[in-house]
Amino acid sequence: MANNEFPFDYLPKELVRIVNELERCLGFPKEFTASSMLYATSVAVGNNFKIRVKNEWEMTPSLFLVLVGSAGSSKSAPLKFAVQPFAERDKLSNLKFRKEMAQFISEKKMTEKERLDNSIIEMEEPRYKQYLVNDATMEAMFDVLIANPQGIGVYVDEWRDWYLNMNRYTKGDNKNKWIALWNGENIIVNRKGSLPLLINKPFGSLAGTTQTDLLDSLTQGENAVSGFLDRFLICNPQNLMRKPTGDNELDFEVKVSWSNYINAILNLEQQVDEYGTMKPIILPYSKECKDARLEFENYIIRSQNQYRKTNPSKANYLSKVETYTHRFALLFQVMSSVLEGEQMNHISILSFMKARKVMEYFQNNMFAIFDIEKEKQLKKICNNEIKYRWYKSLEQQFKTNEAKELLQSINETIEIGSYKDKKSIEAIDKNVTNWLQSDVLFNKLHHGMYEKNF
Repeated sequence: MANNEFPFDYLPKELVRIVNELERCLGFPKEFTASSMLYATSVAVGNNFKIRVKNEWEMTPSLFLVLVGSAGSSKSAPLKFAVQPFAERDKLSNLKFRKEMAQFISEKKMTEKERLDNSIIEMEEPRYKQYLVNDATMEAMFDVLIANPQGIGVYVDEWRDWYLNMNRYTKGDNKNKWIALWNGENIIVNRKGSLPLLINKPFGSLAGTTQTDLLDSLTQGENAVSGFLDRFLICNPQNLMRKPTGDNELDFEVKVSWSNYINAILNLEQQVDEYGTMKPIILPYSKECKDARLEFENYIIRSQNQYRKTNPSKANYLSKVETYTHRFALLFQVMSSVLEGEQMNHISILSFMKARKVMEYFQNNMFAIFDIEKEKQLKKICNNEIKYRWYKSLEQQFKTNEAKELLQSINETIEIGSYKDKKSIEAIDKNVTNWLQSDVLFNKLHHGMYEKNF
């Protein structure tokens, strides 16, 4: 994963300035800050806007994000900064909710005559309008989603524990509901003793943090094949180092600027139907995007076909690369509209190209995880260092005699004493013949010609 850097210059200039100031004054890693900003923008947009990729393909910009770094690498702080405008709104909303609930309880205790005397015709229990949910159970999430059709942002502090324990007591049901939330699909909740409950096209973006050395267990067992991990954007900066901030103080204006940006998105016109369901504003791609989108679609298909045999995990993940690129295109259009005065009636070619570049960063991070897991599997299958070295040195396609000559060459370079029984040519030939029988490691193309599967 050489030179995989977040493309900061593709963000609006004002957001780049805030990213740089947070690094200079507070030591926030820029990758964590920029990723957190994308997450916060997603929460702000919520169900208010959708992108139309094709006639039957529309989606919201829901993001599932994980910030990965060593202990003490300032993962949580950038995320908390990014969601602070929502926290402030939630605080005011909570005060309003408490007053309304107190009034509701008071009216509920009245007699029918007292209600008539006070012109109380209908009583509706108030609902708490909120944007953020911290470590909520899935059951609690349902009530929050019903009360907040605009959508919510979920923050999971210990993301790895949440991920591994998600279905411990629910036999897979929770994971399916999270997938439905990511897709923006209806969720039906069946509760004992009550009628089925429909959550109509809910919106939720999720963010969490975890430590670098805890990633290993995420790509093993059922998690490796379920496809759920593919829905997460992994922000895992390389060579993450703390930077001194000296006596630099963050100007209050930086916080104000960020808050104004988020509030500007939240204050955009919102449409709700007679049932209280959000009516999203649909943004199609501009005509200028046609050729670039076709090229992108062909790139996804070519890449999937390329990885189908050598690395199925990458092939599967590329479908999410396609989805997330469109979601980022919507976010970039909103950003450019709010901060740079661009139009908000379509997705421009510039927003699409920026989205591709940002998604490339997250794709490379995930591919690096797949590569590490693949190497672990290969070492386990080879079961000894010589076989592993030989396999890694083989060309992707090779002839039997080339494989034998390669092992002979490796055998000759081994220092005396480091490999107890240096092999004869006959023994080497026999080893190669036996090893080539593995249909896990090799695909036999025709007589005397093989292809590596790893």
